[in-house]
Amino acid sequence: MRTIDQCAELFKQQDPDTKVNKTFIRTMVLENKIPHVMCGNKYLINLDKLIEYFSGVEEKSEPKPESKQEKRVKIRRMIV
Repeated sequence: MRTIDQCAELFKQQDPDTKVNKTFIRTMVLENKIPHVMCGNKYLINLDKLIEYFSGVEEKSEPKPESKQEKRVKIRRMIV
């Protein structure tokens, strides 16, 4: 699992002329086109799945039903 910045950097190392950048990957994540998970305020992406997506080897699966908007909850520590 890699952050968006790490994924973009790895693509840049493999191909310095690549057009895949942080903004493009972030857009794909926000549009739910790339499988990802959130850890805190960061998006984590499975690098193997990302490479498969860009190479066109993506598995065809059932479309996911539209989910409700995520609700974020802030948790405070209580000092006792």
